[in-house]
Amino acid sequence: MIKTISASEAVRTFSYLLNAVKYKGDSFTILRGGKATAMIVPAEKPVSTRTLKELSSYLKNIPVIE
Repeated sequence: MIKTISASEAVRTFSYLLNAVKYKGDSFTILRGGKATAMIVPAEKPVSTRTLKELSSYLKNIPVIE
């Protein structure tokens, strides 16, 4: 679900918005003067929706410490 937020509210809660986008997969439409101006959406799938099957690919990419 895409949530709507004013530009001034987005400024005050920017850190919260980024966390909600990254960890919960939320999307936000930013309004300025009552009109949609921008969107903040996840750049990748939220952490909570990744599957156990993806674990092996992540483990392969971990650097080896010698």
